[in-house]
Amino acid sequence: MRILLKIYFTFTIVSVFTLCLVGQSAALILSGTGWSTNTIDASNSYSVTTGGVQEAREILTTVPTDLGMDTYYNIHQEGLNEKQNYTLTEDLKLNKDVTIKSGVTINSHLVFFNHADGIADNLKYSFADFDVDWVFDSVILGITYDPQSVWEYESRYLGLDNVDYGYDDFYDNPNGVKSYSGRGIESKRDSYTISGNTLTFNSFVQQPGDYMRIITATPIPEPTTSLLFGIGALLISGAMRRRNNS
Repeated sequence: MRILLKIYFTFTIVSVFTLCLVGQSAALILSGTGWSTNTIDASNSYSVTTGGVQEAREILTTVPTDLGMDTYYNIHQEGLNEKQNYTLTEDLKLNKDVTIKSGVTINSHLVFFNHADGIADNLKYSFADFDVDWVFDSVILGITYDPQSVWEYESRYLGLDNVDYGYDDFYDNPNGVKSYSGRGIESKRDSYTISGNTLTFNSFVQQPGDYMRIITATPIPEPTTSLLFGIGALLISGAMRRRNNS
């Protein structure tokens, strides 16, 4: 029993030391996949039927310096990785009454859809990108996505420092909070589901487009995990040999 306690104590110390030494790993977008066609039936409350073939959605590796609502457009949803391994200095409010406490280290990502032709009144809601699956390499903790984009604005410090997101165009709502009507989720048209590390996003385009910030957990790097298991195995093996020799 004393040998096992020594092994446990030693393994715990080595584990903590190794995690501090190696650090934490970024949680990136692994893939985005959606249908090639989205047919909209305007006579039936703008219902959408997906079809065609499954095709990739772009993950921006070279991010434009201007992602403003009137300057950057796309024809499908796109995603980008924002600040990684960021330790919160204040509580972060997310959808469904989720709050991540200050001091927690997280990763941030943005998925957005902003079709240029959605600005015309006669084309309102005429562009959609439904059943798009975004897969991350860590569990999703929540999203900042509301009709007025209040939570997106309040989490703007998670965005990339050299990118203009158009936040200067936000205005004070009646409650004195910075917002932008329509930039977030519009009820009865936009929707999403989260399952583990996968986000499925249904987006109707209406100017100024749909923008969703996704927050993921910071995983332990795989090399660190393997190293910890290896150290534990060596400790146990050595203890067993010593016991057999005695």
